[in-house]
This record gives sequence, structure tokens and C-alpha cells, in this order.
Amino acid sequence: MKPFGINFNQRQFVIPLVIVGTIVLAVAKDVLHAFYINSSFYLSESILFELFWPLFVPFVILYQKLLNEKSKAQFFLFPLVWSVIHLMIFSLTVNVASGIFMYHRFSFWGTFIATLSDGGLACFLIYGACSVVFGRSQGSKLPKKTESTIIKVTHQGKVICLDIKEIILVKSDRPYIALVTKGGPYLLNRSIKDFTQMYASDNFVQVHKSTVINTDYVQSYQSRKNGDYDVLMTNGKTIRASRNFNSWFKTT
Repeated sequence: MKPFGINFNQRQFVIPLVIVGTIVLAVAKDVLHAFYINSSFYLSESILFELFWPLFVPFVILYQKLLNEKSKAQFFLFPLVWSVIHLMIFSLTVNVASGIFMYHRFSFWGTFIATLSDGGLACFLIYGACSVVFGRSQGSKLPKKTESTIIKVTHQGKVICLDIKEIILVKSDRPYIALVTKGGPYLLNRSIKDFTQMYASDNFVQVHKSTVINTDYVQSYQSRKNGDYDVLMTNGKTIRASRNFNSWFKTT
């Protein structure tokens, strides 16, 4: 079963239908409410203020994308921040649209405060639920670390079984990564992040956002006096270790 998510390419017709359906249901609710309390009903105002609900559709799609790379602290803070953004954009929309299409302009802050009181909790609960659902679905997509010492790669039409101990370094070669061995480089359809999650051990150290080295093949290294290091590998290649990934060199 695929994790819950929104694929815009596959559901391009669902999104506008959800928006239109939400507006229709919200306006119908206003009509029934006006009939029940025997008050006047203004279609333009009803549509304008009920935009608060269909606005969730594009916001939730963007929210899902922004949650992908967030830390745990941001994970819990995001529903509150996104709720405020939602309320502010809705209030601005009401303010601008009423000034253009209506005789009476609704103030930004008046609309914001009223909507915060009526829909602030709903905003927080909806985005909070999105954090939980999307957070779990992203977690389920992460590749699992494997205990295997063999990596299968396709090279010149043949499947090669590489012993992970033979890998000198791994470098990004988009859209692949290059597994560099004594026998040459082999391309693998993975990312650096995937490799470190699936195959990394104490011997593999990330020295750059696009490079991982096997410390068993480090011949020597030298500081550049600015936090970076030049690392000479046993195959004669010199690798630059970034100051953001130099902890191994400081503790050895």
C-alpha cells in the first residue's frame, strides 16, 4: 500500500473539484443558516468568506513539500506558523477582494481577528494532523539500512557484485552515485543520502555533501587551516573534506 500523499500529476482534476465542492458545501451551509434564523443572505459575501476552507487545498499540498526536510523542532512548530500564515493570507484576500468587487471593504485586522476566533483552532488541528500523517508517510519512504556487504551494480550490461569493503570512496554523479574501487568507478542509481543510510558503517565517513570516503583507504590528510582538509586516498586521489564534515579528522 502506498503512503498517503498528493500526487499533483495524477490528481490534477481532483484538486479543482475539491475546491469547488468545498465552496458549494460552505455556501449551502450559509443558505441553510440564514433560512433557519430568518436573516438576509448575500451570495458574494458568503463565497468570499467561505474561501477560508478551500484555501486549505493548495496550502496542504505546499505544506507537505515543506515538511519533508524539517527537523523535529520545526515539525511541531510548523502547524502553529502555518496556521498564522493561512489566516493572514485569507484576511488579505478578503480585504483586497472586497475593496475591488464590493461596496464595503472589510479591514484586514478585523477579518484576521474574527477568523482567528472562529477558525484558528481548526487551522491548528488540520495542520497538526497533516504533520503527523505526512511525517509518517515520509518516514516510510526512507530506505532501510542493510547488513549486506555486497552491492549489486550494472556495468556494461553485466551485474557486478561489489564487496562494500572494496569501495574506496563514493561521490555524486547525478542522477547516480559513483562507487570508486581499485577496478574503477561503478554507477549506482542511488543518492549519497541513500548510501549512508543503507550501507554506511564506522569505516565510511561523509566528508562533503557529495562525497563519502572509506577511512580504510585514507593514506594521509592535511589541514588547510580554514577548517577544510585535503585527504589523500590510497588510489592517489586527493579529496577535499569540508569544514562542515570534518569531525572525523579532529578526533583522530
